[in-house]
Amino acid sequence: MTSRERVRSRSRTRTRVLVAVLIISVATLSFLSALIVPLYTYPGVSWTSIIQAKEANPGVAMVTIINPDNGPGFSIDQNYVNGINSLRAAGVVVLGYDHTSYGARPLATVEADINSYKSWYNLSGIFFDEMANVAGYEGYYSALNQYAKSVGFNFTVGNPGSAIPASYIGTMDVIVAYENQGVPNTASLAAMTNGVPANHFAVIAYGVNVWNGSEVSNIYNYASYVYVTNDTLPNPYGALTGDFSKMVTDLSSPFQSSVPLTVKSVDGAGTPIAGVYTVITSTNGAAVASGDTPLTTSVPRGVGYEVSVANYGSFVFKHWDDGGTSASQTVTVPGSTTVTATFGPVVSTTASMTIQSSVSTGAPIAGVPITVTSNGNTVTTGVTPLTFAGTIGASYTVSIGIPNGYIFDDWNGGGTGQALAVALTQNTTLTAFYTMAQQSTSTSMSSTTSTSHTSSTTSTTRTSTTSAYSTKSVSITASSASSTTGSTSVTSSTSSSGSTSSSTNTPSTSTGAASSSTSSTSRSSSASSTGNPTSSSGLLFGIGALVVVVAVTAAASLLIWRKPSGR
Repeated sequence: MTSRERVRSRSRTRTRVLVAVLIISVATLSFLSALIVPLYTYPGVSWTSIIQAKEANPGVAMVTIINPDNGPGFSIDQNYVNGINSLRAAGVVVLGYDHTSYGARPLATVEADINSYKSWYNLSGIFFDEMANVAGYEGYYSALNQYAKSVGFNFTVGNPGSAIPASYIGTMDVIVAYENQGVPNTASLAAMTNGVPANHFAVIAYGVNVWNGSEVSNIYNYASYVYVTNDTLPNPYGALTGDFSKMVTDLSSPFQSSVPLTVKSVDGAGTPIAGVYTVITSTNGAAVASGDTPLTTSVPRGVGYEVSVANYGSFVFKHWDDGGTSASQTVTVPGSTTVTATFGPVVSTTASMTIQSSVSTGAPIAGVPITVTSNGNTVTTGVTPLTFAGTIGASYTVSIGIPNGYIFDDWNGGGTGQALAVALTQNTTLTAFYTMAQQSTSTSMSSTTSTSHTSSTTSTTRTSTTSAYSTKSVSITASSASSTTGSTSVTSSTSSSGSTSSSTNTPSTSTGAASSSTSSTSRSSSASSTGNPTSSSGLLFGIGALVVVVAVTAAASLLIWRKPSGR
């Protein structure tokens, strides 16, 4: 039925009660376990009838759906506030009706209705009518389910009224997979549910003339939620089913018995984890059971319990099978119930950093000093090998010294400086590599001796007169160059003056270059070495040349002092 038909029905039957019976159970049960009553009438007699039925049969779980105006309406209604509070006080769970136009209503519009319900009325959850049943809208309904849970609601029902693709399982807590005339047969139920656990589905049947508990009980093998009414089209929900009182009476006795409550634990892949410590208490805090998962205990039907699990070994709690993320969850047990806690691996916030040192060949070097800093603060100091616990995500600077006799090369990660910046993401080992230092003596000696010996004149000039003698002048110039060049220059010259007649005898010996007035010997020697040796060969050569010149000069003097020419 569309929301428009529901509105027309409410306008015609403002005082009538529209009741849906939702059966909450599991496949092994053969009796109804709960009722859901869409209270689309204005608060009054019909609401009081539901409250009285619940109070007379406290063991029968009841869920009602209220619908102020095809949704929450435009403003708060105090009569609804009072009526909802009375239902809640009697132990009835109350949901708020809203329609989705098969996924065509904007999410923001539906979310605004959810916000209004939350702000105005004391509800437990939302009933989403006109749910799409074709692939492509899964994200839309998952978003609505999550949004309802995020604002504080803990129960959602979606109503496409027909079978759905398996991809819709989990988009709502419960999905109405059948809404049609008559009780569906076993083959139809099996095809609609396709082996998915019964607690995910509801079945709504109208036009059922006679309440038959045995016939209806077969539904529970496939759907844990069932609504049966004897009303028919065009408005099968326009009145409370004639068998309502019988339903409540039939359901009241089974609810007094105990049913199993089981707590399981799995990892993210669904693999069972045994041994998670679990505590089950009643809503008033009284202890019910405790132990390791899987834990099963018998509890009275239709009562709420607090189930709490602890982190276990290398696992940490993530969520329950209904998406709840608190490690403690309130569970209502209408029948045999199993809740599953999912765990993930513990995410460590620390990691170790090990710093070691070795020569490039791999031999370790112990005792090299280390300083580790972070944001300018010293974290630790010591010598290699050193290990410390750091914070994952933090940045560190590792500074290492240089041992005697070694030269720093690089780090195993490629860094070439003694200070290395490291962002710690996991357990890390750093290795500083060194090379042994070697004394290198490289001597290169180049010696070049260049001798330019110029004897342009070993000259004797004799000027003969009867009264005058020439004067012999010898000039010796010795020079020594730098440490790389030794040069000695010897110059001998003879000059005469006052001569009236002359006779010149000029023997000349020249090696390399001749000069008319200079007898010169030049030696250039250069040598280079690492030790900068002193060159003396040039000076020795010069001294030798000087001795030669002096001898020559002495011989010339003897010739001059012989008896005068012509005598």
